[in-house]
Amino acid sequence: MIILAIIPIVFLLSCASAPAVNNDAWPEWLANHPQAPSNANYNYIVREGAGRTEEEAMKNALEKAHREAASIIGRPLGETYGIRHGIRCYHNVEKNIYNHTVYILFKHQIKSMASGAPDDYSNPDSIICKSAPIGNADKNTEEAAVIGEKQGNLLNAIAGLRAVAETFEAAGNIKQKNDVMSDGKKLYGEINELQSELRILNAVIGLDSTMEVARDIYNKMRASCIEYGKSAKLHWNSGQESEYSEMAFSKLSGSLDVQKNDCAGNGVSLVYKDSKPECKRQYGVFACSYRSNLSIASCEGNEYLLLKGENAEGVKAKEGEALDNLKEKLIKADFWKEWEQELNKWRSKCD
Repeated sequence: MIILAIIPIVFLLSCASAPAVNNDAWPEWLANHPQAPSNANYNYIVREGAGRTEEEAMKNALEKAHREAASIIGRPLGETYGIRHGIRCYHNVEKNIYNHTVYILFKHQIKSMASGAPDDYSNPDSIICKSAPIGNADKNTEEAAVIGEKQGNLLNAIAGLRAVAETFEAAGNIKQKNDVMSDGKKLYGEINELQSELRILNAVIGLDSTMEVARDIYNKMRASCIEYGKSAKLHWNSGQESEYSEMAFSKLSGSLDVQKNDCAGNGVSLVYKDSKPECKRQYGVFACSYRSNLSIASCEGNEYLLLKGENAEGVKAKEGEALDNLKEKLIKADFWKEWEQELNKWRSKCD
């Protein structure tokens, strides 16, 4: 059974000496340690582990690689991010039912692409993993490579989720937090998909503890979002009220929870920019025009966004009729729907 262990993501890992073997039946990659080109941004490392079971032997082999990598990079392996990696080859020697020795060939990037290093990790390997069976341990090395890649993807995704959680805490308003939370939900879904795929492959050792880390990160971020959203309400601030500001409030509060009270907490202030219609008499008729504007701001008055409505116009023979015509057109204007859609982004979506 191929198993899961927490595979390190390393920035620099020296080549290790291959086990001393003189048996032609051993895999070529094990008998002769593979070497990456001198200018490559990837490296290979071989490790050996022994145990009473194949799973225990694999775990010990990986732990040796973990310790060496941690001593080289000078920090916990779980803090590394952006380095692609995976098990390329796998071999188990079953001396008897209670005595296993597992060898792994691990490939990893040296520097992340974010540093400007070349992305040559996916270059085809000249290594042939398959070998003649030793004892009862002829393993599907292609499956081992797939598992190793998925394990690496899982750890990268969890590191990414941790970065998303940090970005969430730094976000300054509810819209930003909604956007970051949406990214977190998507990433957490990908993490759960990878978990399911690894379980199907029966690579389960260490998986529960790994997923516990992911759940803890996500649940804390979600709880923080819910708490923040409790006071992230939409507050109407029209200054001096008029029939036009009342019209705007009526249109927007029909589908949104907009409150007419003082902005507080993590709330959003909707400041209606009221003005008077402009009416002019031309060619024997009155033409009246009006434009609605709405500022989305913090409770302290820092403007996030200014929504500008269309210029509505009413034309009639009498000024009063022109104003009535203006109001009829204003209340049916298309921009109200656009405003509703934008304001909906400023409501808490953490529940």
